[in-house]
Amino acid sequence: MSQAGNLDLNQPIDLNAEAASDFLCDLQGNILKSHGRRKTTNLFVTFNGEPAATRALLASLAADGTITSAAEQKNQRDRKEQGKPGPDGEAPGEETATFLFLSARGYTYIEATAPESQPFNEGMGRADAELGDPAQSAWDEPFNEPIHALLILANENLSSLNDAASKMRECLFGADIRVVGKIDGRGLKNGNGHDVEHFGYVDGISQPLLTCSDVRGARDNGVAADAEANRLGVPTSKNPFDPSFSPQDTVLVPDPLSPQGGFGSFLVFRQLEQNVDGFKKAEAELGKTLPKGQEERAGAMIVGRFEDGTPVARYGEEIGPIGPGGTLDNHFSYDIDPDGEKCPFQAHIRKTNPRGDIERQFPGADPKAEKGVLFPRRGVTYGTRQTHDDNVLNEDASHPSGGVGLLFMAYNKDIAGQFEFMQKRWANDPDFVTGNSGIDPIIGQSGQSWPENHGGGAKVVQDFHGFVRMKGGEYFFAPSLSGLRALHP
Repeated sequence: MSQAGNLDLNQPIDLNAEAASDFLCDLQGNILKSHGRRKTTNLFVTFNGEPAATRALLASLAADGTITSAAEQKNQRDRKEQGKPGPDGEAPGEETATFLFLSARGYTYIEATAPESQPFNEGMGRADAELGDPAQSAWDEPFNEPIHALLILANENLSSLNDAASKMRECLFGADIRVVGKIDGRGLKNGNGHDVEHFGYVDGISQPLLTCSDVRGARDNGVAADAEANRLGVPTSKNPFDPSFSPQDTVLVPDPLSPQGGFGSFLVFRQLEQNVDGFKKAEAELGKTLPKGQEERAGAMIVGRFEDGTPVARYGEEIGPIGPGGTLDNHFSYDIDPDGEKCPFQAHIRKTNPRGDIERQFPGADPKAEKGVLFPRRGVTYGTRQTHDDNVLNEDASHPSGGVGLLFMAYNKDIAGQFEFMQKRWANDPDFVTGNSGIDPIIGQSGQSWPENHGGGAKVVQDFHGFVRMKGGEYFFAPSLSGLRALHP
């Protein structure tokens, strides 16, 4: 019998519904909804002890409440919003969330049944050439040796996070589990409070939404966005992007370890280093080819949005947050720019979320197939910049050529049909979605040519290759809490 019971997993989930209670208590947090912290510690480990002892330790982390369920994540969020302390006296908003993931090698080591998936079972390295990645032999530590598990700890309070990470390392060491790598996530924001990546652009706007409250918020924002568009005299979409997604079709995978029909999800983890200096110089050079006064459009052409998140397909300049909630415009599709005159087909956000381009270019194509490739992302930036505020990326920030980047994390139901398909068939394909449109300038694998202006005209060759370097990664699975507990009957 499925842990979901009478819960409809083909619709966004109401986190407050009684029918969802058992399901949320068994599912790890961060899958349906982000944990929301900008500071994380990511511990990569290998198992060295007896399989039975390792299974017992993993089971204890689930049994004693160390691993954060989706239900507990919601409770933590509620306590923060209400200004209430945590159960152990933590200040409001300073409770640690902890998540555990196993690799295929980890399942083999502890002699446990892994979820079925060829990419997962073979590991990310088996597809390095297909994905356009460097050869696995060139990956950095810790990805150049077997990784059995990943633990992610998150807390907005750095001191509390460090304490929790130290206690976890002591716990693992006592169970003969070795930490082979530690990468700290340090999220950045802009002056409006929105998450940004190191190139300076707001990130994570067009997430697939899997909960009812998030979908309601997005629809309210859509009304505000269209009202603002009408006020400014810019087009509105006849069929705007619908961020409502089915958890069953997007992230949920039956957990073979769970005796009660629980669910987990595959996690794609990739460390992507960013050459900020090189990118910004290339962006500036491209800006010189545009008409005077439109130089800022260069970055919008590359990414698909201006730095503040304004979509270039709808607006010709930055307009910032919309409505009383201060959210950003995601209520559009490219039916307002079908020929790529404003937002080039190779722009990053258009390559990775075509918003109906496939159906427009290939009449009769199944619109559900395009949407079925998309997946929720839970990444966080890493590395430090010289700024006047460590948490806010400002105009005075340094432009490092390395040492900073994005810890890309994404939950998938089907790694081959989602993440790998997007990378290989969308981002890396110069003929997607139209012939000779080019590859994704952010995560693609070669140089670009760009229109001289958004209306077409002469092409300008601008090399954007190599500003994002993949340093290593792995495929993991987030087991259910009941599955973890079952490792030690």
